[in-house]
Amino acid sequence: ISYELDPCDGLKAAELYQAAQGGPYQKAEHEDMVSIATGISGAKGRVHVAFGQPLGADLESPEAVAEALNRQIARHYALRGTNLLAYRRLHGSSAALPQHDTSTEDSCDPGQFQARIQALPEAHRTYALAIYANAVISKLHYAEQQSPVVD
Repeated sequence: ISYELDPCDGLKAAELYQAAQGGPYQKAEHEDMVSIATGISGAKGRVHVAFGQPLGADLESPEAVAEALNRQIARHYALRGTNLLAYRRLHGSSAALPQHDTSTEDSCDPGQFQARIQALPEAHRTYALAIYANAVISKLHYAEQQSPVVD
């Protein structure tokens, strides 16, 4: 499942920021429940659902299973304008992008996405952008490997 906006981006960015500061992140009571409810009910923009293929019995280790799953997820993940904008903000406007459906960029309002990121505490913004940019990084990683996808 991929979507344009992550309703929990600010919550995740705060947790990543705290972890990067070297301190353990202490979740508040019921924080996981709030995150689940926010993730389910929060605005996501355009949503894409894709299903991979069952994994073969030839995978011999948990690492091989994880790698096969990661390849399928990266292959089927529909990049959105938010992913591309975040990636460009972090890596520069001339950074190489994976092949993708350019119509996904049309649905994203750059000003609205910028305002969403700017609404976060300054120290958390890079982490929020990284959350969105990670899908692009995964697509590039698996495109560079040019290894067959198990599906």
